[in-house]
Amino acid sequence: MAKRLLPTNNAIQVENDGSITVKRYERHVQISATPSGTPASQMDVDTLGTAVGLKSSSATDQYAGCQWEIPHDWDGTDCYIEIDWLPFSGAMSGTDTVEWIIEYRSIAEGEVITTGTAVTLTSTNADDLSQGQTKHSRMTLAYNNANQPMVAQDHMYFLVHRNTGVANDFAGTALITTYEILYNSKGLPASN
Repeated sequence: MAKRLLPTNNAIQVENDGSITVKRYERHVQISATPSGTPASQMDVDTLGTAVGLKSSSATDQYAGCQWEIPHDWDGTDCYIEIDWLPFSGAMSGTDTVEWIIEYRSIAEGEVITTGTAVTLTSTNADDLSQGQTKHSRMTLAYNNANQPMVAQDHMYFLVHRNTGVANDFAGTALITTYEILYNSKGLPASN
């Protein structure tokens, strides 16, 4: 009997003996952009069309946060985090720039949340974007970072904000619609 692929997922293969083999494949995990932090420093919720998210001003340093547990099916290589966003109050053109900053820690259960030095990542965008045009700003989560190495089952705590001091900062507001984690899986996930 020849090997056959299940019709719903090319990453899962049924062997001749009936056993199942799971190959490596890329997973995308969506994390909702919801208000977090103290009210005075958190981003406001707003809507554009059918997109709901966190609105970030160019005038105020505002924060948002999210967390993700590194799943047991992670293959141990670099992961990516994306901030999915759009220009909210108008179009970006010319030299208009939006720079996102993420600070994170990878913390094991029972570990103190301030353990090690937080890792800081940035993603800068100076594309011409229409009001409401979606953009994904990707940053690499290095699995072997000296300050915050990633280990399966660790919780990653992310603090997100916009760099309002970047050169040519877009004067308008930007709306974060979601965060997305991309990682390579080596098996079946235990959850979403």
